[in-house]
Amino acid sequence: MPDALPGKGEVLLRTLEVHGLATQSGARYFLGYAVADLARQLRPRLQAVALPPLRRLSIETESTALLSVADGDDAMVLLTQEPPQSALHLAMREGSRHPLARGADGVAILAGRPPQDGDPKEVVRARKDGYAVTVGVWQPG
Repeated sequence: MPDALPGKGEVLLRTLEVHGLATQSGARYFLGYAVADLARQLRPRLQAVALPPLRRLSIETESTALLSVADGDDAMVLLTQEPPQSALHLAMREGSRHPLARGADGVAILAGRPPQDGDPKEVVRARKDGYAVTVGVWQPG
């Protein structure tokens, strides 16, 4: 008996994978790297929508505010806003990547996913609190 034909959903996911818009990890799918290319094409609209709340957050917290997305096991920074009044702050380049478990943005992304056995304590706490904070986390660069 021949293999069953793939369903419409599976065909769509495979098509998104081929174009880099989705990536599979086990039985789960995530946004792929090509979403960043779409973001660049939509950059003016993305900035119009996302920069005002990023600016407010940056000013209120005197910290760098980021808009990041997951790409496999990495967080990829789409937009950053540095605090205008702060003498010392974190500078992140748009398009930069770091492991999801390192940095508040990646921890927040992981906290938004269903709980997993072995979730790091920062992810469990962020899931409980509704936000993520990391202190003293060093990243290359």
